[in-house]
Amino acid sequence: KTLENNMEKNNKKILVIDDEYDVRELISDFLETKGYSIIMAENGKHGIDLFDKENPDIVLCDLQMPEMDGLGVLNYVKQKSNDKPVIVISGTGVLQDAIGALRLGAWDYLEKPMTNMEVLEFAVKRALDKSMLMRENKRYQEELEFRIEERTKELHARTLELVETNIQLTDEIKEKINAEEEVRKINEELEQRVQDRTAELSATLEKLQEDEEAGRKIQTRLLPLPVTNLCEYQFSSILMPSMYLSGDFLDYFQLDRNHICFYVADVSRHGASSAFVTVFLKSFMSQIIKNYKDDDDKTIFDPAKILHLLNQQLLKEDLEKHLTLFYGIINVRRNSILFCNGGQYPFPILLNGKSTYFIDKKGTPVGLFDFTKFENNEFTLPESFNLFIASDGVIDILPQKDLKGKEKYLLDSINDISCSLKDIVDKLGLKNKDNLPDDVTLMMIKRRK
Repeated sequence: KTLENNMEKNNKKILVIDDEYDVRELISDFLETKGYSIIMAENGKHGIDLFDKENPDIVLCDLQMPEMDGLGVLNYVKQKSNDKPVIVISGTGVLQDAIGALRLGAWDYLEKPMTNMEVLEFAVKRALDKSMLMRENKRYQEELEFRIEERTKELHARTLELVETNIQLTDEIKEKINAEEEVRKINEELEQRVQDRTAELSATLEKLQEDEEAGRKIQTRLLPLPVTNLCEYQFSSILMPSMYLSGDFLDYFQLDRNHICFYVADVSRHGASSAFVTVFLKSFMSQIIKNYKDDDDKTIFDPAKILHLLNQQLLKEDLEKHLTLFYGIINVRRNSILFCNGGQYPFPILLNGKSTYFIDKKGTPVGLFDFTKFENNEFTLPESFNLFIASDGVIDILPQKDLKGKEKYLLDSINDISCSLKDIVDKLGLKNKDNLPDDVTLMMIKRRK
């Protein structure tokens, strides 16, 4: 019964183009259960033939295929129908492919393997909704222009008729009264249309808010657990966005039994465009980790090299965004830390039970200049310590007016080695705080002996 209801509700035709039989079947079976009508093609040439013959509502297309690749299919579909949604799918994991496809007019980009089919369903539904809204707006504009043109011709013809026939004064008055009545009706009709259009725009705004909420959930799923024990070290974190989507990001994970990696990033400005760069960063780091596990590439152990590669990638993609990044590796066996600071401020704070101080190693933000050089720093950690890292959003909410006073207040607020991240949130006045001027990210690393 659910399947019948879905089919009756959707009634949309989807063309799936992929040279892998299992992928085609997986996507098609899933979408059919959601009520969509599916057409399948095993390559790009076959796909465009079916596109011309079946006129589908949306196209899902793999990038890498024989005879004609996904970009070729995308170009063909855009030439035939500019408002026809095309979602590209790739299993290469190369971000350049996604950016190239999006610049050529793809509506969305998905990666294989698809472990979460709800992401596919969400992308298809969003593309279809957007396509329908574009068609409705276009039809509304054409209809309105036609009616205005016809009405203008009609009023012009009436005016000429009145002048040419030289009717009596009483008839002129009557015509004037009739014209005023028509204008009144037209004004009422236009007012009603404005109200209807306002309602449509309100519905569109609500849909955009729903999309932002979905984006926030996806971004949240990319974050690590709020509290995680890795070997002898406890990692805890909290991220408080100033908007629905955050320009801050963090991660921590155990690379092998002797090394733990972590980083805190803050993309320039905030909102949806900055949130995209955090996804870019997550993808970049995932590729670095994959290169180590698959090909024994040691880049993951060199923080300065990672920041250098990321700097080059951001400048190459010309995203008009830069970020600050503190990346560190803890050597569990030696209880030491190797790190590189790419413009992170405020500096990380280290508590050893006796003193509290900034690790004041300066650096240049990532993605600003192609000549930037990044440097590694290393030191042995105390037997017991707290290492506290925060994004610069925390500086904005501190009560002091000068920067030196803010730094001192920050040190005084976290000078107790027994305090937890929750205690620090309370001391800084962040508990239940709304309308933050900027994203605020806090991370604490503890070790007790």
